[in-house]
Amino acid sequence: MKLWNGHISLLLLAAGLLAGACTREPVGQEAGEIRFRVLNEWQDVTKGASIYDGGTMSSGSFKAAAYEHGTTNAYISPTTVSWVSSAWEFADGKHYWPASGSLDFHAWMPATPPSYIEQSYSAGHPGFTCTALPLTSAGQEGLQEYVYAFAADKSKAGSGASGVSLNFQHPFATISFRIAVQHTGITLNNITISGVNNNGSYSHNGGGSGWSSLSSSGNFVGSYSLDLDAGVAPYVMGPYLVIPQGFTPQNISVTYTPDGGSAITKSGNIGSLTWVAGHHYQYTFLLKMNFTVTVTDLETAQPNVTTDVTVTDLENGGYQDYTRYITP
Repeated sequence: MKLWNGHISLLLLAAGLLAGACTREPVGQEAGEIRFRVLNEWQDVTKGASIYDGGTMSSGSFKAAAYEHGTTNAYISPTTVSWVSSAWEFADGKHYWPASGSLDFHAWMPATPPSYIEQSYSAGHPGFTCTALPLTSAGQEGLQEYVYAFAADKSKAGSGASGVSLNFQHPFATISFRIAVQHTGITLNNITISGVNNNGSYSHNGGGSGWSSLSSSGNFVGSYSLDLDAGVAPYVMGPYLVIPQGFTPQNISVTYTPDGGSAITKSGNIGSLTWVAGHHYQYTFLLKMNFTVTVTDLETAQPNVTTDVTVTDLENGGYQDYTRYITP
């Protein structure tokens, strides 16, 4: 499994900028046997929220269940599914299509959901509750993201030959911090984003899928004690998993210490900003000796504008609309 900068092992499937795609096809199945086609779209780790690439997918596994269409009547109990030689195989043996009617398929990764996830299922609407998602960089070490797929109203006539297509979605967003300095002798202490919710409920309702009941607003704190050097490639911390949510404004602060000096904290806001599910937001900081930090919308900035801090949505090249300044 790939790691993003060693900080967080996200089991993600995402489509986005510069994404590629591959599909594991069902081959050699028996007549009437249920098989899966798992659409795996991946993305360069420097461009977006997903690190779930083809290699990870082909050696991984997920758990799947099937229900009589539009009901909670289980047709296949939750069972681990793994790629074996040339096909996705149920751990408990082969399963076959019903003689009539259709099925709803719910699949998820990792096979055992992380501790912050509690799954739920109502007729045709899988969902989950997220509780106490860690709000510190240390708390997110090795964290796995929960992702899911839902394929409704599938039948032998429509999917028996080609297999049931599972397009895994990831309902979370991620953030990372990219730091550069113009002078040596600066130690980065921490970066704080205020008012971040880490509890909420998610429900899949087709086009109405999304989050609700967000709560437990706190501060996301990245703690580092990182000595920064000028003239080297920017330092990147993260990514970190966050619940999609909006901020009006988003308050952010940076604490750093110059050699021989005391800690300095800069704070300000980034206007209206929304973290969208499946998107990766990279906060780029340039710390200078005068310690003025500017937040600029890259979409409207003039070429001669020096951008000291930018927040970029790396999914599909999108940018949020904001221009703010962070001052001492």
